[in-house]
Amino acid sequence: MKKQFVVVGVGRFGSALLENLAQCGQQVLVIDSNEKNIQMVNDNRLATCAVVADATNENVMRSLICSKDRSKCEYDVGVVCIGENIEASILVTVLLKEIGIRKVIAKVTNDLHGKVLEKILLVGAKGEDEIIYPYKDIAELVATKLVRPNIQEEINLSANHKFVRVSPPKKIIGKSLVDLNLRKVYEINVIGIKSANNDNVDFSVKPGRIIETGDTILAVMPSNMIDKFLKED
Repeated sequence: MKKQFVVVGVGRFGSALLENLAQCGQQVLVIDSNEKNIQMVNDNRLATCAVVADATNENVMRSLICSKDRSKCEYDVGVVCIGENIEASILVTVLLKEIGIRKVIAKVTNDLHGKVLEKILLVGAKGEDEIIYPYKDIAELVATKLVRPNIQEEINLSANHKFVRVSPPKKIIGKSLVDLNLRKVYEINVIGIKSANNDNVDFSVKPGRIIETGDTILAVMPSNMIDKFLKED
């Protein structure tokens, strides 16, 4: 079953988000106060419905995202992509929660903005809401690529474990998984391997699989083992 998304704000971040949601065939309502932004969304077919409206007006928002009698919210996820107008971002976030959207994801422009929204949203162990710090995320990604060029992607699964997409270090190329014994040596659980000449990921990796140059390994591993794994002998 598809989720219903409402996206408020069509800046650079919002536009990129809409492109990805459209590629996934999701049902999306877009709200922005700028007519040119909404026209761009419609011209590029980035949403199911795009509306020029004041998202800080409660009556307007209830008319757009609630049932006809305005008693029930009809959207599952709200994404607040408002840029520099921090006051508007906070007001819209509050409205979405009050109207009844179960999960709200808000993009923030600075740490103070984020601290305010942390008082409003239920993030982490408290609930499903999320706060996105694009400037921090990009800086972390760039730093990771500089320090660990083998890492293509990493996602925090817990305080101590990460999911990683990683190019194999030279020390394991030409060796089989059974000989490497990655689980014992590095506590790595290999989920799959993608070959350089194949777009598909092999999720049924055989123990005798030889690691080759150009492979991409998908794995779950302890955060404190990543540098040990990548370090060349």
